[in-house]
This record gives sequence, C-alpha cells and structure tokens, in this order.
Amino acid sequence: MTSILKTDEIQSQNGGAVVKMQTLKHPSASGNNITLASDGSTTIANGTISAGTLGDDVVHQSAKYFLNLEAPGSQYGAIDSEMLNNSGTTRPYFEAGVGDTTNIVAVNNHDYKLVKAGIYIINFSVNFWESSNSTERNVGCQIRHNAGSPTSTEGTDVLGQGKCMVASVNSSSDYSSATAHVVYNFTANHLINFRIYETDSGFFDSAWASICLIRPT
Repeated sequence: MTSILKTDEIQSQNGGAVVKMQTLKHPSASGNNITLASDGSTTIANGTISAGTLGDDVVHQSAKYFLNLEAPGSQYGAIDSEMLNNSGTTRPYFEAGVGDTTNIVAVNNHDYKLVKAGIYIINFSVNFWESSNSTERNVGCQIRHNAGSPTSTEGTDVLGQGKCMVASVNSSSDYSSATAHVVYNFTANHLINFRIYETDSGFFDSAWASICLIRPT
C-alpha cells in the first residue's frame, strides 16, 4: 500500500532545519528526479532552469564546439573558382582543424559537418595577391551550404560572402583580403563548405576560418 504524507514543513528529529535524504522522485517518473550525492553534489535528471545566475566556477559540457582552420601561405599560386579541400595537400586546402574535431567534422572532400544543431558563428578570411603590374577586379570568398537539403554535400547556396580587388602597380607583389561571416541556426549534421573565386587572374595566398557554436537549439 502506498502511503501519502501531506505537510507544510519537515524538520529533523531535534527540530533543526537539516533533513537527510538521498533522492526525490515524482510518483509518475521512471527514475529519480533529483539525486543528492554524499559529496554534496546534486544531479537533476531532466530539468528546466527558468531563472537564476550561473556562477563563474560552473563547468559546462566537456565538448568544446569550436574549430579553427588554416590554409598556410605556402600554397600561394594561381587558382580557379573552387572549394577549399578539407584534407590532403592539393591547393587550396585547409590543414587539419584545431579544436573539437568530434562535433565539427571534415567529411567528403570539401564539407564540414556540424553534428549538433544550434546557432553558430562562422568566419572565413582569404588573402589574395597580384604581381608584375597585373590587376584583378573581383576576388572573393564564400561560406556555403545546401539550403533545401542541409545534409547534402558541396552545397552552392551562399550563407556569407566577401569580395575585394587587388592591383600590382609595379614589379612587386601587392595583396588584398576578403572576409565572409555568418550567424545561422543550423540543423543537426548540417554540411558547409568554403569557396574562393576570381574573375580573371587573381592569385591565392592564404586563408583562415573559424566555426563556433553560440548555443544549441
């Protein structure tokens, strides 16, 4: 038989405010709602915090959800309009990412998979150059995906874009840079890629990109 206790206050046997217990469980719950451990920690199985402040010493989840990418300057040379490779040494390519390579994963030849759904900020910066009195009126970079099918590879829909021009006024090389950025609510396993382009004769020098989860959705 189930016993029901109805009371407005519970005190310890000596009248103090300390009451010892280990778990709290709703009658309809399959497991404990709250577990109180001997080390003073508290585990809430599935809870919602509607208000309050998290202290500076609160440790968040172990996953980092960021990735930094670099295409080193040793790649300088002529390019077509093309996506950056996510592995290998065929120009243009990113070296292996630094950060959370479990939740932001290089897949296929050009894509990066965002395993966790959420709002991300993504930046992509590229340096271009020209030499010997040459000019390029339109070089740029793009962050892209497939808007209609987010898990499809090598999407061509532009999320963010930057463009510039570069001109060499003498025999020395001159440089210019373009930056693309986007803040976007991505679905789980969403694929993105990074593309550079030129209209005439621009040369590629180097590139950097960063991907960071702002918050899950």
